[in-house]
Amino acid sequence: MKLKLITTILVLGLGITSILSGCNSTSVATKSENKADLSNSEVKNDSSNETISNETISNETISNKENENKVEDSQKVSDTTKEKESSKNLKEKSNEYQLVSKDYSKNNVKINYPEIKNSNNNEKLKSINKYLKECALKVLDDYVKDDPNLEKVNLNVNYDVKFKNEKYISIVYNGEVNVKGTAYPSSIFYTTNVDLESGNIIRLSDYSNVDDILNKLKDSKNIKVIAENDELAAAQKDFILNIGNDKLINMIKNADFHKVNGKIESPKEGVYSYLYKDSVVISIKVNHAIGDHAEFTLIKK
Repeated sequence: MKLKLITTILVLGLGITSILSGCNSTSVATKSENKADLSNSEVKNDSSNETISNETISNETISNKENENKVEDSQKVSDTTKEKESSKNLKEKSNEYQLVSKDYSKNNVKINYPEIKNSNNNEKLKSINKYLKECALKVLDDYVKDDPNLEKVNLNVNYDVKFKNEKYISIVYNGEVNVKGTAYPSSIFYTTNVDLESGNIIRLSDYSNVDDILNKLKDSKNIKVIAENDELAAAQKDFILNIGNDKLINMIKNADFHKVNGKIESPKEGVYSYLYKDSVVISIKVNHAIGDHAEFTLIKK
């Protein structure tokens, strides 16, 4: 009886021990699994962090490239702007010019005329200055035929620049001549217009519509006469209004100095023009009693 009891107790003890052992094993396994899960979670987190970090680096790289591209584009724009400004400054510099006075003197003859100077003393500029001198001295042709040495001529002419910009220049010559043996001195008036871009002298018909000029000259309300007094202005206005249209249109068409076979020729009718501010001024020969020449200002539209 005692032996059975002891045996039963031993069996129960072994069973309890086995159960406890199984629990411990399960606990260890669970702990091991938890550790494994934690490790995997850390790995995943590390991987996720690496991915985020890589994305951040990638975004920063893209951002840096975009900034670099913007800087390059900005630099290109800046360089292009500088090139344009440099080109513009160079063009403006080439268009800058100054006028210096030259003079021709012989016995009692003196004529002042301008010469153009700028930073580009090229062939075109030399050609312009050649024309300016020839036009200024062309007035002497009327006297050297009978007096080659100009011994009987007392002549004095000065110039005035009435208009100038980067394209055109208009010069007026005004003076007086007294030839030995004549009853009285006469007024001298002529002009020279130059196209600085082409390097040529130009006429009224080159820069204005001659039909429009005719209509304005025939409109008594439109004409403004440049004269010393109202009486003289009225007489000069009547003079031009009495010129027939056919004759006047021919005078306008043939106005100003012009080149013939490379040589400067004077207008046959003695009509000249010049630019002044927003106007065109026409000079026409008139009787000595009313001034020798008359100037009419026509507003350009």
